[in-house]
Amino acid sequence: MMARGRPYHGNDSPHVEQKTGAICACCLGQRIEDPRLIPRIKELYRAWALFNNVFCTNLTLIEKTKVGSRYHKKYDTKKTPCHRLMVSGHLNKAQQAHLTEMYCNHNPFSLEKQIDHKQRQILKMLR
Repeated sequence: MMARGRPYHGNDSPHVEQKTGAICACCLGQRIEDPRLIPRIKELYRAWALFNNVFCTNLTLIEKTKVGSRYHKKYDTKKTPCHRLMVSGHLNKAQQAHLTEMYCNHNPFSLEKQIDHKQRQILKMLR
């Protein structure tokens, strides 16, 4: 897991720490810095990132216009980040085949069970 700062922002450390903390809080409910748990946390993040990027849909803001004192927002249809990448046209055939294979070979329900099991293991080791 790596969180980087934004380009041309030398004082971006608070932003990066906030982002890293949000990801930790999403997966584990708290920030854990025990060095013994790092390999297990990395496994959890891999499973969580796969589930989040391949199976969880999200909205993307297309347009934001200000009318008077209010903003009107237009969103694209719900798609997964994986699907957006495949439709974008920035991938070659091999990369598209890899993403399609990744989508077909994983079951979202078993991934959720893996994530839950890994979370329970980590939290049990903390006690």
